[in-house]
Amino acid sequence: MGELGLQSDSRYAEAFVRSKSARFGSTRLRSELSRRGVDRDLIDAALETACVESETERARAVLRGRFSTPPADAREWGRQARFLQTRGFAPELLRKLLKEPYDESA
Repeated sequence: MGELGLQSDSRYAEAFVRSKSARFGSTRLRSELSRRGVDRDLIDAALETACVESETERARAVLRGRFSTPPADAREWGRQARFLQTRGFAPELLRKLLKEPYDESA
């Protein structure tokens, strides 16, 4: 099928990233595509073209969608950090996001 042009790994990777990028970070998207046998160069290209929002904006939206308030104590901070980490967001990014106050207007 690949020789006839009926199957395109690049189109698949772009569609996958577009459909999942609102819920998952680049690390998780990269891992899932790699697990499905997509070439690393195609994954990089798909992440560059299909992710219109920045990683920070996506992580903030995912966090605010799940948790309505910032962490009040260390236990809650850990819960929110683990949630973002399982979604594939980088540890540096989740530390940054969990330090900033929630903006009600956002």
